[in-house]
Amino acid sequence: MPVTALSRLLAVTSLSLPLLLQSAHAQDLAPPELPASGLSSHSVLLQSGDANHAAITQAGLAHAITATQSGLTNQLSAVQSGEMNRVAVLQSGELNTAVLSQAGSLNVITLTQSGLQNTAHLTQHAIGANALVAQTGNGNVADIRQYVNFATAVVRQDGDHGSATVIQY
Repeated sequence: MPVTALSRLLAVTSLSLPLLLQSAHAQDLAPPELPASGLSSHSVLLQSGDANHAAITQAGLAHAITATQSGLTNQLSAVQSGEMNRVAVLQSGELNTAVLSQAGSLNVITLTQSGLQNTAHLTQHAIGANALVAQTGNGNVADIRQYVNFATAVVRQDGDHGSATVIQY
């Protein structure tokens, strides 16, 4: 992962003021829908460009999502349940898709997508699982499923049309 992209994501994560949303659905800078169900959960969503879409749902306790979407027609769906799960997403470029699901506690997803038509499906149903995915280039696909406690997966896809599947039971 380029150091500048990770640095930028970490800077946004640490400097952004939490919106204090338990659930949000946003398209570009439209007002989010707020069907609240989580306690002490935080979402920060920054969007620029056109036709970006994000749907965030948090149920449980003390979750955090920080997402930045720029470019065109990027898609993010994130669902968190359990306790104290964390997500950081940076999407740039066009037509990138991220589908994220966390259940359990203390799971962490860090995802960077740039380029065109990259896809990431990340599922964590465990305690303390960690997934780090960096996709640059075009048409890359990453599928990570973590069902065992304290699992770690790192996927870096530089170039075009790569495919990675990691299943940890």
